[in-house]
Amino acid sequence: MSRKAMKLRKTAKQRRIRRKTRYKQRKAQQSSKSALRRLQQAHQAELEEKMAQIQALQKKVAEQQYLLKQAQDKFLEKMNEFENANKRREREKDEFAKNANKDLILDLLEVIDSMDRAFDSVEETEQTKPILDGVDNLHRQFMQKLEKYGLKPMEDQPGDPFDPEKHDAMMQQESEYEPDHLVQIFQKGYYLNDKIIRHAKVIVSK
Repeated sequence: MSRKAMKLRKTAKQRRIRRKTRYKQRKAQQSSKSALRRLQQAHQAELEEKMAQIQALQKKVAEQQYLLKQAQDKFLEKMNEFENANKRREREKDEFAKNANKDLILDLLEVIDSMDRAFDSVEETEQTKPILDGVDNLHRQFMQKLEKYGLKPMEDQPGDPFDPEKHDAMMQQESEYEPDHLVQIFQKGYYLNDKIIRHAKVIVSK
């Protein structure tokens, strides 16, 4: 074989090697790109799965927060109801304690009325003065005791306007006062803890 033929043969062989190398390189590049696409697809699928899990978790957290808010609101509502019930019971207890002696005090007012009538009916003399002084002291002590329980007399005087909220008119008569004014207080009225326990019995001017 001539030198020229050998050279041509060598050149052809080198070309085949280069073509084969370029082919392998293209195959490797294609394989690498394919692997990269598969990796990207896998990452994308994993990311979408993670996002779906996060969204599901966020939804669950929102549901739990809503349920927690409802439970808190219900708890506060029940606490308010409980506190209001306690306050109402305390008020009722206080009201009951204030008015528990109402019937007894009403009975005792009859004793006070008797003392008042004694002053009005008995003329003060040397003989009656010691008795009236004793009754006066007893009356004052009696009232001081009852005032501690919230009893307070109505401070009505002849000439005051008639008030149907606290006065019970026994009769009407002509007088020096204007119409619908008190002429005489027949029986005193009283408050118990700022509430009327007994209306005053009065005579009213025409």
